[in-house]
Amino acid sequence: MSPLVSIVIPVYNAEKYLKECLESVCSQTLRDIEIICVNDGSTDSSGTILSTFASRDERIRVITQPNGGELAARSSGIKAAGGEWIGFVDSDDIISPDMYERLLANGEKHGADISHCGLTFFYEDGHEVLHYGTGMVKLQDRQTGLLDLLEGSQIEPSMCCKLYRRELFKDFNIASRMQNNGDLYSNFILFQRAERSIYEDFCGYHYRRNPDSVSGNINALPLLQRVLAVRREILEMSAPSIRGGAYRLWLSTLVNTLNRVSSDRTAEGSTFYRECREQLKREKTGLSCLSRKQQIAAFLHLHIPHAARLIYRIYGRYSLYRYEH
Repeated sequence: MSPLVSIVIPVYNAEKYLKECLESVCSQTLRDIEIICVNDGSTDSSGTILSTFASRDERIRVITQPNGGELAARSSGIKAAGGEWIGFVDSDDIISPDMYERLLANGEKHGADISHCGLTFFYEDGHEVLHYGTGMVKLQDRQTGLLDLLEGSQIEPSMCCKLYRRELFKDFNIASRMQNNGDLYSNFILFQRAERSIYEDFCGYHYRRNPDSVSGNINALPLLQRVLAVRREILEMSAPSIRGGAYRLWLSTLVNTLNRVSSDRTAEGSTFYRECREQLKREKTGLSCLSRKQQIAAFLHLHIPHAARLIYRIYGRYSLYRYEH
């Protein structure tokens, strides 16, 4: 008999945190689950840890494959999933005991295709930041879900605080070039397919801010370039009803990218800065859709670029976390 929920966990050299992750998933109050762990070419003891847990819990299935990146691992997990719903957990994160029970109950109660919640960022020094835990419940039609996703102030672009009906993944394929921004891009496709989504703002997912992870490496120029390219592609794919939200996201990312790349003193960084500045020049008439802070930053980059670069080298500390997924 097929399980209600398939939980896919991509694993790559995760020995430091993997046990804690698996314990939190195995301890879910929702028992009718399968746990699909995709060992994506790990070279540490992750494989041994997975084997040990699989021997203890028959709900765990381990898939071993050569390293292909997180999206390839997720794709393998999706193909193997037998549940009516599919969820995702990263191997260095943990989840609250009742997260999937609550998400499933909400999804079935409201006849939704996607059920999602908020999350908590937690750090190595022990402090946490809630995003946001207000208790708000919001039913979203297709357009509202997409606009909320693109706007990003309440809804996180991560795939890991969401539960999806399996049917949404039919013929689902994300290009490898979206590797560092796959969550937002994937969710854009999935929310396009969903007729209805339900959001409850409880912090069921606990996202580890690990400075050694890819997500922590926000200064890498290739990452900034991919982040911007993904948002441009989303803009080009957007229907007229959501194009304003997609444009605001892309333009906001362009300004944030200029802020971030200002501190890059390499020849490649300077070239990319000039390219982004030329793009911004062509969008001067659209700047009114941005926040006041971003409008000021855009003005500096457009009219006083040397001063802007000096300012953001000294003071620029703007996180691109929500644009990495």
